[in-house]
Amino acid sequence: MERRRFVVGLVAAGVGAVLRRGGSLAKAKNGMRLVAVSLDRLPALAAVGGFVAADIEGAPLILIRRAEDQVAAFSPVCTHMQCAVSWAADTEVFRCPCHGSIYDKEGNPTSGPAPLPLERYPTALKGNKLIIQLPEIVRRPVDKPPDKKQTP
Repeated sequence: MERRRFVVGLVAAGVGAVLRRGGSLAKAKNGMRLVAVSLDRLPALAAVGGFVAADIEGAPLILIRRAEDQVAAFSPVCTHMQCAVSWAADTEVFRCPCHGSIYDKEGNPTSGPAPLPLERYPTALKGNKLIIQLPEIVRRPVDKPPDKKQTP
């Protein structure tokens, strides 16, 4: 719980900087940046349980509304061969179509060859704004899935 409180505090502290500057982008520390997005641009997140795959400021993301005051942000890049995962809301898992990796709702691998969890980015809600802490350089999924016969 301490880590979560720290991350939420860190993101919340950056929210003020983003909103005071009037822009959608501000520098954060350690190669990270803060991005502010109006929830009006993401109507799928209006209700708890809603989700959307979106490209925000050049970063491909899967966003899931977990609670009235919480949106989770994940990279859609599978940690096995960098294919694009999708969110299956009915079973609350991420699925990779390339080699069958499955991740739980927190992004942890539960089956398949994926060796690591999906990247998860800290978020905060401030009024009608979603603030996401993103790396300066983001990974993108590969355009064409590798041949299944070449699975390492």
